[in-house]
Amino acid sequence: MVWWVQAEEPTTLVGDLADLAAAMELPEAAQADQQLAVGAVRRWLEDHDRWLLVLDNAQGPQTATGLLAPLEYLANVLPRVVHGQVLVTSRDASWDSQATLIELDLLSSQEAIRFLLLRTGSGDQQAAAEVAELLGYLALALEQAGAYVRETRISLADYLDRLRQYPVRALAKGRPRDRNPADTVATTWQVSLERVGRTPGAAALLEACAFLAPDDIPRKLFTELVDGQPKELVELATDSFAFDDAVAALLRYSLVTATHQTLTVHRLVQAVVRDGLSPELQRHWAAAATRLVTAAFPDGSNDVRTWPACARLLPHVLAVVDHAQVYGVEPVATALLLNEAGLYLWSRGQYQQARMLHEQALAIRGRELGDDDPDTLQSMSNLAETRRALGDFRGAHELHEKTLTARRRVLSGDNRDTLQSMNSLALTRRQLGNLRDARQLFEQTLAARQRILGDDHPETLWTMNNLAETRRALGQLQAARELHCHTLAGYRRVLGKDHPTTLIARNSRAVTRHHLGKLRSARRLHEQILATRRRVLGDDHPETLWSMHSLAAIRRDLRDLQGAQELFEETLAARMRVLSDDHSDTLWTMHGLAEALRNGGQLQAAHNLHVQTLATRLRVLGDDDHPDTLRSMNSLAMTRRALGKLRDAHQLFEQTLAARKRVLGDDHPETLWTLYGLAETHRDLGNLQRALEVHEQTLTIRRRVLGDDHPDTLASMNNLAQVRRDLDQL
Repeated sequence: MVWWVQAEEPTTLVGDLADLAAAMELPEAAQADQQLAVGAVRRWLEDHDRWLLVLDNAQGPQTATGLLAPLEYLANVLPRVVHGQVLVTSRDASWDSQATLIELDLLSSQEAIRFLLLRTGSGDQQAAAEVAELLGYLALALEQAGAYVRETRISLADYLDRLRQYPVRALAKGRPRDRNPADTVATTWQVSLERVGRTPGAAALLEACAFLAPDDIPRKLFTELVDGQPKELVELATDSFAFDDAVAALLRYSLVTATHQTLTVHRLVQAVVRDGLSPELQRHWAAAATRLVTAAFPDGSNDVRTWPACARLLPHVLAVVDHAQVYGVEPVATALLLNEAGLYLWSRGQYQQARMLHEQALAIRGRELGDDDPDTLQSMSNLAETRRALGDFRGAHELHEKTLTARRRVLSGDNRDTLQSMNSLALTRRQLGNLRDARQLFEQTLAARQRILGDDHPETLWTMNNLAETRRALGQLQAARELHCHTLAGYRRVLGKDHPTTLIARNSRAVTRHHLGKLRSARRLHEQILATRRRVLGDDHPETLWSMHSLAAIRRDLRDLQGAQELFEETLAARMRVLSDDHSDTLWTMHGLAEALRNGGQLQAAHNLHVQTLATRLRVLGDDDHPDTLRSMNSLAMTRRALGKLRDAHQLFEQTLAARKRVLGDDHPETLWTLYGLAETHRDLGNLQRALEVHEQTLTIRRRVLGDDHPDTLASMNNLAQVRRDLDQL
């Protein structure tokens, strides 16, 4: 026997038990006095087993209802000897002192979707999934949604539109099966909200939580004093027992769940709470929540040491920012939060998300503070850096130039923010291929930072590292190596060996060692850096992917072609997923993979990938003379030569050589690689005398620039010897 009893009030309880007596055809059911029928039911239950009695929606065991509390009036009707099962359902968790408490969890995503599809007869899986997510997988809310779709004969997609626009109105619609028509999600929680308001501070705590993200709300947000905090929250922050009482009241009525560190509020509870507030109180609590999160969010959010705290607070940042903009409160604090959260996302390599936040911060600061305010200019600089990280070098360059001009006018030439703009502009110029302009601006910035900040300041070291990388790109390898050694020593001393910025300097030094021909030591360094970056930054961080790319390139040059190809392919897939197909980093890895394929004899595959990379670089960089584009042209010429397309290769080598001499100079290592390739093509075409002249020219410059023991120099010596042998044979 299974029987369901409405237990909220004594009258409904007695009436439903009398109905049970009638259903079991007990003689007492015919009597006018329902208490006789209830007594007969109790005796029957005491004498039988295999029954389940469900007492639904009981209030708290000590809650006064009429003359008796539920625990008292239930004791009058329940069997004294129980051979079956009694199940009490309640929104009041204080029953745990009287019975074994089982907390009902939400439905799983798959359960909720399946329920909605069955309840509505719909086949729209996508709409069902979105409705279920918006309703937070709450069973009663899902039943209401299904009932409303059935009653009105609308589609799940139409219901989804209504739910998005009017969530609280939707929660009041739909007649759940086997329940009082008025017993909806909205009314159910409204009763709990009225009861919890009797505990001082509990309603205020819940109202503040309604403007945060629903999950993992840190308790510490409410236990520390904050400027401008509402007086109700000040009491909770200064009296730990008052805070405990408020949390206990919310737990009692199942309005929150809690751990010792966090609170969680169902998103529908949040919606009902917000909707129940006046417009003035909505603005009041949206502003209060913004101030709480602003005070808690760490300064220096791009520092790895703050990342755990930033990660925990980021959902709450996004929530309060959204509410602040909807209700028109705290614009300056909102912009600050957007800026700091954007810096955090940028430092984690999540550039697209960072760009959106920096754009919002810049718009708010420009409107509220003016275009020339230092905070507005900082947002402009941060947005420019994010564009550069996304590979939009021209957009970044334009914004950095605008920021630098304004900072020189508003601040001064020696202001730290001005020097930051100079450094960033130089870095962007280098990535646009303007190497000499970049070097000159880096040198100016470095001199100013050394004078103002000192040699060991992290900002000074950052410019020094950038200058070293620029000198390497210009082919000044020994000068780059010396700067790298000084920079790395400074970073280790100031930041520590595993700091992400120190790892950038370590990686730069390893790349320079690679260019200097010290392949085995460079490989060891890259293996160490990759392991550390995976541990510190994660597998998919853009800087981790640079380490993977650099290690793959070392393997290729050490003739570990299979290992190189596999690592290039893994890196390429990750960069396409994390960045984009057209990102400059992705194109670097496409280029590296094509080189590995050519060196492994897969010539046609290499040719196709080089053609694709060159076409994309021309489109993205928009410049035939960009060093990256010229690198693709040179490699395509080498691949065509390997395929026997000698005249095409010769023409492309000549075109690349003229451009590299103009852009990089006659002595640049990459210019010399084009000379080397042209000499080999002359040899293949039978122009041995011309091949001899070009190889001799290349060897002379390589000895002077790279030294006698560099692998490139040794390659020139070997090929020159072969040409001389061929001429001797003639």
